[in-house]
Amino acid sequence: MAYGALRSVLSNQLGTVTRPRMGYLMMTWKCNLRCVMCNVWKEDLYPHVNTADYLSMIRKLPFLDVVKIGGGEPFMRDDMPELVSELQRVANPYYIMLITNGTFKDRVLELADRCGNPSLHLRLSIEGKGATHDKLRGRQGCFDKTLATLEALLPLKRQKKFNLGINYNMTPETIEDLPWILDICHREGLNFIPGFWVTPFLEPGNPEDSKALVSDFPDYRRRVEELYDQVHGVSALEAAMLKRTVFKLYDQAMSGGDKRFCCRANRNILYLMPNGQVVTCGILHGSIGNLVEEDFDSIWFGPKARQARAEVDKCPGCHQYAIKIMSRVYTGEAFGLPAPGWQERLKQRFGF
Repeated sequence: MAYGALRSVLSNQLGTVTRPRMGYLMMTWKCNLRCVMCNVWKEDLYPHVNTADYLSMIRKLPFLDVVKIGGGEPFMRDDMPELVSELQRVANPYYIMLITNGTFKDRVLELADRCGNPSLHLRLSIEGKGATHDKLRGRQGCFDKTLATLEALLPLKRQKKFNLGINYNMTPETIEDLPWILDICHREGLNFIPGFWVTPFLEPGNPEDSKALVSDFPDYRRRVEELYDQVHGVSALEAAMLKRTVFKLYDQAMSGGDKRFCCRANRNILYLMPNGQVVTCGILHGSIGNLVEEDFDSIWFGPKARQARAEVDKCPGCHQYAIKIMSRVYTGEAFGLPAPGWQERLKQRFGF
């Protein structure tokens, strides 16, 4: 992963384009829940390809170091163990994060048993306790299913040594249940990194409309700051980077400040939709090619991709803070280097 990140930093500083090191692989657009913060379930925009076609796409991506698997709900597909196993065989990513609502217990356990190793980061989304979770997820009884999946995963985690964690969004409704979820995470050694909702998130839209759904209720910032001092499953450096980025995003959201950053979408970060379309980014869904029908290099280095990169360069910015973090890594800004394009900025400033 360090080698891939270094190559990306060098290419960005030199102004060249290489194959991406990070991929968002959207397995399906279908979901069995009706979450209040998400619109994916309202319309199946991207019917997913069959197993054979998705396997063929994975075999074209041997260069990925970091993979985030999402949806929709990934386990709406019954072939997830086969797909993730092939991804591990072909690319052997340093980091595979799979986010699930945890309601498909048997399918989740099958994947954990077959694919569980230290590179797998399996994260269950929990939004508070009991009725609070069910209300925000839009289905009665889903909390009990998710908790049952979590409990069943614990012995497998100890056996297979994969990383198990909780996605937990901070809202006025969920913040009161923090002691409960923190107790579970501390007791079981689960990864726990708090966050908050952003919209649109991996959905087609307009970056100018990007919002972070934060709340300015009493003690919110103080309590979240205290929480970030208790994060689990990441190094002190990673925790500090996350805290800095999240609170910068929080302050931007509260003040309506500048959302721009040196985004590496369509340079170092790949977005693959369930139907095989490679798109510009998580919000701009203009297709630059279809990986089922074309080879990767002809898409990534082709004219549509060049046009998409120009679109990213002109983007007013968004609140996709995971992409902000990875963009800072791949440009070298996270390590104190200037943002790419510094040579041109020097020329403009000093007139040479």
